[in-house]
Amino acid sequence: MKVLGYVLLVLGASLWAQSGQPIITKITIAGNEATRPHIIAREVSQTLGQPFDSTLARDDRNRLYNLGIFERVDLTLRPISTREAELLVEVVETIRVVPLPLIYHLDDLGWSYGGQISYLNFRGLNQRVDFSATFGAEKTYTLLFADPWLLGDQIGVTGWLLRVFRSHPVYNFRTQIRDLEVGLLKASRDKTLSLRAATSLERRSIRWLSNNKGPDPPDSIRVAYNHRQWQSKFQLLWRTTDIWRDPTRGVRLSLFFSPVLGLDADSPTFSNLRVDGSWFVGLRKGLMPLVLGMGLSLSQYDRETPLHIKQYVGKQWVRGYHVDPDENPGVPGLQEATSVARASVELRQTIMPRRIIGQWEVGLSGVLFVDSGWGYGPGQPLQQAQPMMGYGLGLRVFLPVLHVVAVDAGLNPYGGGVHYRVRFSQAF
Repeated sequence: MKVLGYVLLVLGASLWAQSGQPIITKITIAGNEATRPHIIAREVSQTLGQPFDSTLARDDRNRLYNLGIFERVDLTLRPISTREAELLVEVVETIRVVPLPLIYHLDDLGWSYGGQISYLNFRGLNQRVDFSATFGAEKTYTLLFADPWLLGDQIGVTGWLLRVFRSHPVYNFRTQIRDLEVGLLKASRDKTLSLRAATSLERRSIRWLSNNKGPDPPDSIRVAYNHRQWQSKFQLLWRTTDIWRDPTRGVRLSLFFSPVLGLDADSPTFSNLRVDGSWFVGLRKGLMPLVLGMGLSLSQYDRETPLHIKQYVGKQWVRGYHVDPDENPGVPGLQEATSVARASVELRQTIMPRRIIGQWEVGLSGVLFVDSGWGYGPGQPLQQAQPMMGYGLGLRVFLPVLHVVAVDAGLNPYGGGVHYRVRFSQAF
């Protein structure tokens, strides 16, 4: 043991001499009132007996911040002697029980309103329990449990109960969705790569309404659906963005594949492949950064989908474009599609840097955007689809619990006036 200790001492001294940095001989965690110490310690890559590395310290800070349970994270080096130092990891925890109003506007359906209660850092283990309900344009009830590191080496578990009542944006029917989902998540040590696999039982039914809202559908599609399906979901996510909620640099690439198996003769079987990519470039650094964001996405179905799963190039795909064909008579037939491709460019300017007020962190950014989308299907390849465009400006209000309130006002070259969209998101 003495020989081993001598070897380690010599090795540590050699590393210190090469790096010019003091050796870390003590790591102290402070500020955590509810969070278990090991939840913080397992995210810190600096180790005892090694020289301080400012790059690792920056990455550790971002990794702890991205957990979503801290409003502030600081890593400070305190000298003990000329060759030894203490690494102090200080955190400020966010509030744990967060009631949030949910108010959002879908330009094809109208306003929805309700609320959400989030229990963050449940039991001090970075677990999360959410319950939310909304009414209005869409009626939803959701219950979510998530633990990003419950088993083994960064293996997380999620559970999801969902019930949704939603009117169709074009045709005159209402969809009811009931879903029970359980999933596993495996992340790499630095969180740049993660794999999620989930399975769910889903039931979708539609009910045609008796009023005359919306265009009359062909007799061939005016049928009552009651689909029972077993759905699998696989997602591979790679991200190098510095801060997930408000990135100033880096890349985010997501690959999602979902085969859907009909459980009876009336329920269809199909699959969906979705690819999303975002690239962020910092044009100006400092407290008021200017960031350029570019995105590409593709949602591809392998066959014709039921009416209630049809894609619409407007809505979330092209901001500033309304999907109702009665509102856009100049471009009929281009809204409804089986699959959609989209390209987007955003220029984001920080208006008010994020700051902590009590235990709340708030911030404000403005964006300019240009979106373009292509709708296509089995009978119309992507290269034959005509693009639709939208452009405008918006605000991003950063709130605690990794929520971003996005308000967009957009126009399009087809006319129809200004269209607004308000939504809650988990990221920029």
